[in-house]
Amino acid sequence: MTIPNMMPLSPKTTLAGSMAIGAAQVTVADDTAFPAAPFLAIITGEDNPDFSSWDVSDYEVIEVKEVSGSTLKQIDRAVEGTARAWPAGSWIMCGAVAELFRRLGVAITGATDDIEDLAGEGRTTETVKENADALDAHKADNVSQGELHGLRVENEKLEYYTGTEWKIASGGIPVGNVSGLSIEEGDAEITLMWTDPEDRYLDDLKIAEWQGTKIVRKEGSYPVSDDDGTLVVDNKTRNQYSTNGYKDTGLTNLVTYYYMAFPYTEDAITVDGANRIVGTPTDADDPSGSPGSPNLIAGDMNAGFFGEVPASELFTASEIASACGISQGTAQFENEPWLKFALDGKILFRPRKSIRHSISWNSINTANCVYGGSEGKRVTKDGQTYIVRLMKGALTDPSLYDASDRGAKGSEWNRLMLPIHEQAIDKSWAYSAYVEDNIPIWNHNLGTGANGMYTDADLMTHNSHGNGSYSWCQETRNTDAAWRVGRGFGGVSGSGAYTASDSSANRGWSPVLELI
Repeated sequence: MTIPNMMPLSPKTTLAGSMAIGAAQVTVADDTAFPAAPFLAIITGEDNPDFSSWDVSDYEVIEVKEVSGSTLKQIDRAVEGTARAWPAGSWIMCGAVAELFRRLGVAITGATDDIEDLAGEGRTTETVKENADALDAHKADNVSQGELHGLRVENEKLEYYTGTEWKIASGGIPVGNVSGLSIEEGDAEITLMWTDPEDRYLDDLKIAEWQGTKIVRKEGSYPVSDDDGTLVVDNKTRNQYSTNGYKDTGLTNLVTYYYMAFPYTEDAITVDGANRIVGTPTDADDPSGSPGSPNLIAGDMNAGFFGEVPASELFTASEIASACGISQGTAQFENEPWLKFALDGKILFRPRKSIRHSISWNSINTANCVYGGSEGKRVTKDGQTYIVRLMKGALTDPSLYDASDRGAKGSEWNRLMLPIHEQAIDKSWAYSAYVEDNIPIWNHNLGTGANGMYTDADLMTHNSHGNGSYSWCQETRNTDAAWRVGRGFGGVSGSGAYTASDSSANRGWSPVLELI
């Protein structure tokens, strides 16, 4: 018997109308459950048939030679099983044919695809029965027309019958691709993370078992095979590098390396462009290519300071206001440089001074520029995208405003703004109750204060130096939901709260740009 087109993993559907015992066409509920005609399908009254317990009265295999919309036409009845009248609602499926025949021991021959193609798609698992009349054309290697042939799964390998013996189909059946392939670039090293593929099944039969995944590295271009380049690792423990990754060390900084993952079974290797990734190791603290120095002046990537970035390399005051759609208040310090920070592994930018005054928290919030996150305002410059938000002036939101430190200790403001100020040297904070005892000193020479550190005048954090010294922050005051936290005004260590609608001259906008 010749099997035309098959879909072993196809969905099932039902007969939309009844099918008389001699009918040669029938309408189905979903014609997408079938391949192009001609094809074989099973009609049965069972949703989840147990083939092992069937006899010929439980099913009917039909061959469909034409499909018009949802109508199956030119149907040859009872190719296998018993022709009978089928009521509307009976189940019909194409994908179960191969499994039925495998269990019944019926030979499937004359497949219209190469054995290798069948293996690559995992489409057939059949056994042979002595039946010379079932012979048709074929394309398997080492097979001559006029012989009896078939396909089967034996010991998790696809085999074909030559007429005298079973042979493994060339190449075997590969497993799928790795997933979640990613890299982290470090100093002379690249860490690779991935999830290994699962074993491959046809219904409940395992047809491909993952044995391992090889990672191969190459310079100049991607590897095209598992021996084209340097073998980085041959991992045989499933998913052991999915979380912490594998470190490829001893690399040369600023050289681009091309990687490819090759999952394999005992008999086959998966080669797919989806398993490619590229990376360039670097000793830079910030390898993103964002504006400013790539290396920290002080601190680390948990909390650190890179220095200043000219407005021309990022945004001028008017450019960022326009990009955010903010027009309330008064613009100032058009070309004020930006401070570049590291915080919890992220890159943040903040203007050295507030770039608008006489602006309310509500106006900033209306522009979606307070909280950031996945729904926050995004702006783009020179190919880099940033989330626009306000700095966090308290450790929690709502802030613990009635606490002795007003909830300021541990906040972003304390972690970033205090270490760059001259008062970090002698701990002469104007509001020492709001400051931790272990604020570090991030030495630099960008300010006008002691040892080149910043002063309140440099940062516009005291009201005696101009408008906008009270920088709005994200948090709501815990003792009054109408009030919002702000920092500065009486010095860099200051912390206060005002109504969200307040737009007096001291209220300032100092946006944070968080690099995505």
